[in-house]
Amino acid sequence: MSWAAHVTIQDLGSIGELIAAAATIATLFYLALQIRASTNVARSDANQSVIGSAMTSNLALAQDPALAELLLNGLRKYPELEPGEATRFEFLMACILAPHIAAHNDFQLGLTSDQDIDYVRAGVRRFLSTPGGGRWFEDHAKDLPRHYVDFASKTLKQGGDPRSTQTGAAAQQGDEADVE
Repeated sequence: MSWAAHVTIQDLGSIGELIAAAATIATLFYLALQIRASTNVARSDANQSVIGSAMTSNLALAQDPALAELLLNGLRKYPELEPGEATRFEFLMACILAPHIAAHNDFQLGLTSDQDIDYVRAGVRRFLSTPGGGRWFEDHAKDLPRHYVDFASKTLKQGGDPRSTQTGAAAQQGDEADVE
């Protein structure tokens, strides 16, 4: 007599259930790997988008001395600019800060790192701690995303050198409250 003669329908059902359970576990493991890969791609895309936007603004400033001068004049004395220059400065600031706003949003979504938010914090200090940049921020805060306004206000209150980034525990403590 062979073993097949002793196997009942219930035994075959149990073996089928065991195989199905193993296949389910393998499928869940595969899906976890796919989700992890997808998350990494999303993080990379978010970083590339922010970097690309920032580089576009930086390149425009580097290639156009008049635009660079407008930025410097606006950061020093925005309220004193002629109306046409003031409007150009307002649009320029919006273009410069747009990647920072996007990076902060990505940080809140968990798509960027603490190091990336340090770059944003440095940009806030570099552009908004100046007399003209601070005035621009006051005038336009109502038009900016609330999460960014709160983040920028908190960064400006913390102070620091506008030319450097804040890293380490102080940076993490400052942003834990930003992520809700």
